[in-house]
Amino acid sequence: MNSPELEYCGPDWLVRLVGNEQYLPGLWHFRKVNLTTLLPDLVKADVDQLVRWPYLNHVVIRPGCPLYAIENLAELSHLHSLTIEGLADAGNDTRAEQSRDPKSFLRVDQLDQLAELPIDHLTLWDSKILAEDVTRLLSAQPTMRKLTLRETAISADELEALRAEFPQISIAAEWFSVEESEFRPVPSEWHQRHINQVRQERAEPEPPRVKFKYDEP
Repeated sequence: MNSPELEYCGPDWLVRLVGNEQYLPGLWHFRKVNLTTLLPDLVKADVDQLVRWPYLNHVVIRPGCPLYAIENLAELSHLHSLTIEGLADAGNDTRAEQSRDPKSFLRVDQLDQLAELPIDHLTLWDSKILAEDVTRLLSAQPTMRKLTLRETAISADELEALRAEFPQISIAAEWFSVEESEFRPVPSEWHQRHINQVRQERAEPEPPRVKFKYDEP
């Protein structure tokens, strides 16, 4: 976990009364935290610690979001913004089956599981996200007011269709331009080929899992 960011969370009148917010250490709380999931054993301890910081309002998780983290995030009543960079590939395992694996991560076809979070701004960054994944999410999320999409498998036309279907939500999108070496609000010409490839991979049946003798029955 990177160093959490502290902010003063008390009333302004109290600051005027004492002269400086630094004199009120009891009213400073962690407001933003960055979680790195590269070390599963360590991130589990970090996620468990989040519930001790009820004033958190912005959480960044990369790469990927462990499923067990969603339950902890749902307990943060002040959480307003969540950023997830990287998602697991689509699959056929049910959530119950995944819950038995502590290393299971949120898949691109499971974005509706974020509906239980009390957030109004969500940022998703993954090249495997399709338009239907976003539709499933927004149909289930009642509190969302802003959605930011980066490097997704969504075309400009599909983005406009999403905006028309969910006018109450501000939807922004960016795609990286190799030619210009920066993010742009419109996809490159080759982007449709990428979308077709993602759809083809999603349509292919998942290969059967190889069972080993030491697997649990």
